[in-house]
Amino acid sequence: MIIDQNAAVVPPQFLDEELNRLQDRYLDEADEEDMKAAFLWVTEGRLALSVYGTMHRLCEAVQRETDHAEQRMRWSRASSPTDGACRRVAMETARRIRAELNQADRDREKVADTWREMRDDFGHASRIRERYLSGGEREASPLDDHIKLARSCDEVVERVNQILQDDIDALYELALQEDEFLAFTRSDDSVSLSLDPPRSGRAVDGEIRRGAR
Repeated sequence: MIIDQNAAVVPPQFLDEELNRLQDRYLDEADEEDMKAAFLWVTEGRLALSVYGTMHRLCEAVQRETDHAEQRMRWSRASSPTDGACRRVAMETARRIRAELNQADRDREKVADTWREMRDDFGHASRIRERYLSGGEREASPLDDHIKLARSCDEVVERVNQILQDDIDALYELALQEDEFLAFTRSDDSVSLSLDPPRSGRAVDGEIRRGAR
């Protein structure tokens, strides 16, 4: 291929003459189809990176929610009557979000594998050309499947948001239970454990007698 040095796009000029000679040889062996195949390969690589970026951002977001739920599992409020229940809610939330994260990670890795396979062709003009030869039987691009994974990210986000809403609802119910418990402990219906034993015993005994009437 003859390169017009006055064109808008020209080959780089290296300081090392051997590199320039090798580049000139490769260009002499290349034709318009090789250039077209190289551009198609770069374009497909950009598509793969775009899909990977979408999957990667999803995984990062789901990972943050997973970490938060798992952190809550370790929180302890021994003075709260709902402490154990709150941690069980966090455990269930973490389990459900972790399942979504594991699937998203597997999908992201599929896209990464495709990108690595394309990257391995870098510098192999004949392999890149064969990839786009017209006629004959051509393998379907895995990007067709990967773009479906990227489009399903919205569904993953919806499921994770539902998990988080379920978590909020469960914690809200527990907060109401705790408020009721605290209100009861402050009412006249509760028996204070700080009473001296004889008085406390009379109070409980009185409650038993009243209940038997």
